[in-house]
Amino acid sequence: MLKQPCLGNACHGLIVVFLLGLTALPGCRNRPETVPTYDKIPFTQSLRLEHNLTPMEIRNLQFYVSDPIHLHQSLSSGETEVMGGKLVTKHGKFVEEIIVNKGTPGVAVKVEDQILRISFEEKTSMAFVKGMAPDPDKFFLQLEKDLEDKNAVKFAGSWYASRDKAALAHLLIAKGNLSEVVNKRRVLPGRRIGN
Repeated sequence: MLKQPCLGNACHGLIVVFLLGLTALPGCRNRPETVPTYDKIPFTQSLRLEHNLTPMEIRNLQFYVSDPIHLHQSLSSGETEVMGGKLVTKHGKFVEEIIVNKGTPGVAVKVEDQILRISFEEKTSMAFVKGMAPDPDKFFLQLEKDLEDKNAVKFAGSWYASRDKAALAHLLIAKGNLSEVVNKRRVLPGRRIGN
């Protein structure tokens, strides 16, 4: 069997350049496409009341998340099924990570007075609640204390610890989208007998 001689470090350099080139291809990135948030406004309870938005109208709004949400949970070796994130190994443990990048679009799947459940992927959702600090008028990601008294989020039926600044994540909308929803509203004048 004939072996082709490699030209020293040139071969190694070509392989590295090729691999780096692959990561630059759009299809090779494992991140959802996000939308810039500079042209968005916070969705607030005041805005909801000002425009008298019904639950159906809120479900027709396009929401965006203001800040990144990074969640994780440790799994035992027997439960490595990943629901909505990616599986990584850290210090010999399997860790499932859920990442929602800043500007990721979502839709409301459940609308209540104080809570909106927003879905960023099929069959899952996260709760955003009104009345949280630092601004009680905005809808912030609902964080609760787990058994270890750490901030956690209920997602896909399991508890996930939050990282970074998930507590700052709140809902945004585009002004144009709000105008479209409000302008589609029809008020019927009613009918009288004989008309």
